[in-house]
Amino acid sequence: MSREPLRDVVRDLQDGVLNLLDALSVLGATWALPADGQGEEALLSAVLEIVLGHPSVQSASIHLLRGERLERVAARDVADLLGPDAPAPGPLPGAERIAPGEGVIGRAAVAATLQHCADCAQEPAGPGQPNAGSLIAAPIPGSDGTPEVLGVLSLAHADPGQFTRWHERLAATLAGAVGQLLHSNRLARDLETEVRKRTRALSDALDESQRLRKRFEEWALVDELTGLRNRRFFFSEGEILVQRSLRYDDSLSLIMLDLDRFKKINDTWGHGQGDAVLREIAQLLEAGMRRGDLLARFGGEEFVLLLSHTDCDGAKRFGERLCKRVAQHPLRHQDTERRTTITVGVSCHRPGHPEDSAQLLAQLIREADEALYYGKAHGRNCVHTYPDLSPPGITPPKGTS
Repeated sequence: MSREPLRDVVRDLQDGVLNLLDALSVLGATWALPADGQGEEALLSAVLEIVLGHPSVQSASIHLLRGERLERVAARDVADLLGPDAPAPGPLPGAERIAPGEGVIGRAAVAATLQHCADCAQEPAGPGQPNAGSLIAAPIPGSDGTPEVLGVLSLAHADPGQFTRWHERLAATLAGAVGQLLHSNRLARDLETEVRKRTRALSDALDESQRLRKRFEEWALVDELTGLRNRRFFFSEGEILVQRSLRYDDSLSLIMLDLDRFKKINDTWGHGQGDAVLREIAQLLEAGMRRGDLLARFGGEEFVLLLSHTDCDGAKRFGERLCKRVAQHPLRHQDTERRTTITVGVSCHRPGHPEDSAQLLAQLIREADEALYYGKAHGRNCVHTYPDLSPPGITPPKGTS
């Protein structure tokens, strides 16, 4: 049975998570900007600098409605951040002055709805509108949910078809955040007369900022590349599992594993495909985990597993199954296929170990690491347990991978 449909689903889920992370990063940084009464041009330029941190946006601009025209008050492109070595971003979206209704940006202001130009080469020319590439224009709403439009936020890319529904949602949400920032900034300038009237709006903005900050703290515990838990989460959650095992006098084992000769994959296929291999191996490992065990990316191409209710023999058998699963899994890139292996080091809780949970976790990691590098020095693609090392306390050779 083909695994391609499942891989497509997993790939789509990964893309969705990465898109969500990118969007949360941009939105969180935008909400963190100080709306303290500073000049609007400086504030909006800071917003655009954050927006350009999104990997799909090459240039951006903000037009505000002033009188009968839209005036461009801020515009940035990737060359502003990366210098002359940046990829050519194309022209900045929108002329300095646009009449409402003119081009994609003018239509967004009049219709008060998001406009998406997937291929500007197929669109009627508008003032300052790119004649090629992709463009999203999102109306900036007024405060308190009123139908008022303050202006238009535009995101552009030199290539057609660059933007998806994810980017439409991001642009619309960003435009709402810009509207709230402008509103809060103007409130701050007139704080003496507006403080009573606008306290609720400011309180809501602070609550939203707290919710976003809390969400970011949760995401900070996930490894961005593989989607597994990261090292920080492993130590905090691992101590809890160790405490539980000590309290109930339960068996406990720890596995450290490392991809063999991973540098050769990077050198042959490139670092981008090397990252894809790490994600694929992470999925293989995660698929073999039991409920209640802890798996994390420890760093580089190294992973760590904490196994409750598992003695040394059980952990060794588990490591052997992982070795077999990885060795049998084909890795494909373009028209080539290769296989890789892992080396596994195992340690387990024994008499004489520290009874402090943090010290015990650190000891298990050290012992599993020594067993891992013992395996690296003795052929790779193998499993060794620390108690069985001969002699115990092996020093890892330099350059072993």
